[in-house]
Amino acid sequence: MGRLILILAVIAVLVMVYFAFRPQRKNDPDSSDYRNDNRPLGPDDDPDFLRKL
Repeated sequence: MGRLILILAVIAVLVMVYFAFRPQRKNDPDSSDYRNDNRPLGPDDDPDFLRKL
């Protein structure tokens, strides 16, 4: 019984480590590196607008 609990605990830890450190996909909207470069720029993001101020 103790071995079964140990094996389940090891599997649970491995799953948590995998999800914590898994490689990020390039076009994954849940990824922190995901940016849509085709999005329109607001006035506060537009370098030309900021230079004119």
